[in-house]
Amino acid sequence: MDKYFMKRALDIALGGKGRVAPNPLVGALIVKNKKIISQGYHEKHGGKHAEINAIDSCSVPLNGATLYCNLEPCSSLYLGKKNPPCCDRIISSGISRVVIGQIDPNPMVSGKGVARLKEAGIDVIVGVLEKEALEINMGYNSLMEKGRPYVHLKWAQTLDGKIAANSGKSKWISSQTCRANTHYLRSKYDGILVGRTTYELDNPVLNTRYGYTPSPRPIVIDPLLKLSPKLNVFKRNPVIFCSQDTLEVDRKDRKGEYILLPGRKFQLNQILTSLKELGINSLFVEGGRELLTQFIRDEIWDRITIYIAPKILGDGMSPIGDLNIETPSKAINFKHIDMDIIENHTVFNGYREELVLCLPE
Repeated sequence: MDKYFMKRALDIALGGKGRVAPNPLVGALIVKNKKIISQGYHEKHGGKHAEINAIDSCSVPLNGATLYCNLEPCSSLYLGKKNPPCCDRIISSGISRVVIGQIDPNPMVSGKGVARLKEAGIDVIVGVLEKEALEINMGYNSLMEKGRPYVHLKWAQTLDGKIAANSGKSKWISSQTCRANTHYLRSKYDGILVGRTTYELDNPVLNTRYGYTPSPRPIVIDPLLKLSPKLNVFKRNPVIFCSQDTLEVDRKDRKGEYILLPGRKFQLNQILTSLKELGINSLFVEGGRELLTQFIRDEIWDRITIYIAPKILGDGMSPIGDLNIETPSKAINFKHIDMDIIENHTVFNGYREELVLCLPE
């Protein structure tokens, strides 16, 4: 039953997507006698926390009830915090049991909420659907642990490791079902990025289709504003990174939010710092080769998804360029992997780190 109700809390949490950044997505469910009696979620940045919304929405006594929450409840006030501690309200409400998806990685909270609830005599269970809880707040977790947005690299390739023919044409390496799965992945991210060559060759819209929502915000890296203003991406209010040298360039046909950076060759850390400041906590990167290589070479990635089609191209373009790796012993390895099959395609997922966030000692 705990997994069932935690799944409901996770679903509720998604109601805040796009409105709570840089805060996490949090859903709360209150259950008594195996029935849901109240629920709530963190609705907007600066608004009441999910636990408080659930408690305030309840019209029956909470004595003996169980609270399900995908993220550890906060326990204290600290600089920059906009809401009072949730643990105090939980304790005073009469709730006797709290089930938590993941520990909050914020060092001002991490483990302290669990300790506070236990000190008050509340039964606390941690780690129910932890993998799913970590996934919906991958951006928030990354900000707390690494100080940057979560970065997910994706590409489709043939069995012999090619993402395009020698002509540069890549439509289509993967099946329509795999492409639909990509749109599902897109819907989980705040921002989406491809390289200049991909914009020029494919003219992608970079939205979500096949019934998936919401669409991530497109990111454009165009130092000298050479991309055509007629490209589809400029219809979607992208974030546009360009050089300070372009101050005199006419921008009226390239609608978007401009971020001016010094020089003409940008570092990825510059890009990610600016995205963080815009509230873009997670980034989906779909290529091309030069951009994927830069992220991997700079060790700025968290997950890689590869759709492997049962096709052979022979000569063609490989997804990754030179990484300055001289021996197989220095090859990039993954801490966690999983494999899936979609139609006759293999889907590989590799992660830089384990997916479990342990309770602090």
